Amino acid sequence: DLKLQFLYFIVSRTTKIQYCGLHMTARSDKMSLFALVLLGLCAVAASTCPGASSSCDCGWTNNGANCGTDDGSECFCRCCCPTKNSCNWQGGGGGGGSGGGGSSCAMPSGVPSNPPAKNNRNFVDCHGKLTLGGPSNLQLVDESGNAVQLMGMSSHGLHWFPNCYTKASIQHLTENWGINLFRAAMYVGEGGYASNPSVKQTVKDIVQWCKELGIYVMVDWHMLSPGNPNDATYSGAQAFFEEMATLYKNEKHVLYEIANEPNGVQWPAVKSYHNKIIAAIRRIDTETIIICGTPTWSQEIDKAAADPVDQPRNVMYTFHFYAGSHQSLLANVETYSSQIPIFVTEWGTSMASGDGGPY
Repeated sequence: DLKLQFLYFIVSRTTKIQYCGLHMTARSDKMSLFALVLLGLCAVAASTCPGASSSCDCGWTNNGANCGTDDGSECFCRCCCPTKNSCNWQGGGGGGGSGGGGSSCAMPSGVPSNPPAKNNRNFVDCHGKLTLGGPSNLQLVDESGNAVQLMGMSSHGLHWFPNCYTKASIQHLTENWGINLFRAAMYVGEGGYASNPSVKQTVKDIVQWCKELGIYVMVDWHMLSPGNPNDATYSGAQAFFEEMATLYKNEKHVLYEIANEPNGVQWPAVKSYHNKIIAAIRRIDTETIIICGTPTWSQEIDKAAADPVDQPRNVMYTFHFYAGSHQSLLANVETYSSQIPIFVTEWGTSMASGDGGPY
């Protein structure tokens, strides 16, 4: 059973965010789930209002000059929060005011608005190095062979929000939100590692902070655009993971995600990339969990089930789920989770675009 412990506005990776962006995660049975969550002073992203008949025309603000007094409307928050740095709208009804009509999305009944703090420090001390076990080696298990539930958060692009990622912020999530996993999403293209290799140090810092806090960390080679992991943009993948494997082969808290969302490319090409990177890691580190992205933004787990990677030991396959777009794919998860180990490294209650919801 998946129990949502935290109540925040959820947006997808494509939404422009004014403040710190993080992903919610949870793990149930053979899957771990992530969703991008907006944190900070603004309750929502500055974009069109949710709902088919509602929109916020922000032209009246004159780039924030005319925002004036916060009237509590959704549109004031969406149009003026980036310049005012705060807003009073909290997702309730009402609307009106300077920005025009507002709207809200009802949250599921039974979700607490103020859940108690949960402290998961030293979770790694209890469970140690994670591997695959259980029937057919499909389940993530700890050193005692017990199934492990990972619940955590992911960064957005580390190079876009460097001020958000500190030991203090991860410590707060660990001690209050109960995370036992943090995903360090190192974009490679789009201004990331390929053109700004200094972001690698942020990854190393996060790995160390997670060790000190006693939680797991996922090193995410976040490839999205271009969509082919074999593109020249990603030519540094093998050297990067060889360095990571050398540094962390004896650490119990590290996991590797070697290609976030392949897209516009077929499985044979993606599998060829995975085989190369897995082999490079395994020459140094024979045990650490490796998570492999699947085609069409990590939706085609059926292709991986039909033709697994060459070295499948302790290898899982990525599935991404956004409730407004991917309901029809749930049957695939049910089908293929009994054939291959699946790790859902992103999920959200919006559409894949970030619009609408919760669904």
